[in-house]
Amino acid sequence: MARGVQGAVLSLLGAKDHRAEVIETELLTSELVRVRFHAPTLLDAIDATPTAWARFWFPDADGGAQDYQRAYSILARDDAAGWCDVVFVLHGIDGPGSLWASRAAVGDALPVQVLGSSSFELDPESDGLVAIGDLSSLPAIATIVASLPDRTDVHVLLEDCAEAALRALSVAHPRLVVAHARRSGAASLAEALHASEIPLDGRQVWVAGESGSLKSLRRILRDRHGASRANTHALAYWIEGRSMGKERREVG
Repeated sequence: MARGVQGAVLSLLGAKDHRAEVIETELLTSELVRVRFHAPTLLDAIDATPTAWARFWFPDADGGAQDYQRAYSILARDDAAGWCDVVFVLHGIDGPGSLWASRAAVGDALPVQVLGSSSFELDPESDGLVAIGDLSSLPAIATIVASLPDRTDVHVLLEDCAEAALRALSVAHPRLVVAHARRSGAASLAEALHASEIPLDGRQVWVAGESGSLKSLRRILRDRHGASRANTHALAYWIEGRSMGKERREVG
């Protein structure tokens, strides 16, 4: 199958193919499906750290010859057994990743590449952590929360994310406080943060989600006391209004 310019660039940069074969699937909620892959060489290539992600290549949802690359977080892994879990958001089942995951069966396989995968590190100078996101970034947030020491204060603000999704991904911590927001536009998440009692000063902040929402949040995050590049992470996972088929970049 063809991978286009993006595939050619990744190959030139040295990204090698790994095979990820489905060994188990589970519908966690109406919007989330967990796929367990057997992919031992992938696990050898990617660090076992919070928010680590890999580039999965999916067939064209319309049946064409083009493959499409989407990035997904590794939710859980067992290096000895050679498996890892990836959670897919079913965006109306119209994106390449969503459509594939909705139909995935044991024995199906995908090519996967590792290049540019980042990892979360807790800033020891910060007074706590604030994580902000939505369903697309919930798997990454789950890995962050699971990595935090029990003494760390952690606040999470989630947009359009039901409690059932948090339970499904086992998002829990002794000092976790969760706030919710309903999306009404690009500014709604920033408005919810402004109206909340979530402390920002002196905190490390990790944000991922819709591009327009991040633009509205950046000024608030930049103006907090103690803000620095080292303790602020903001990454757009998707763009509202852009096609959720071939154009959207999905990250879970």
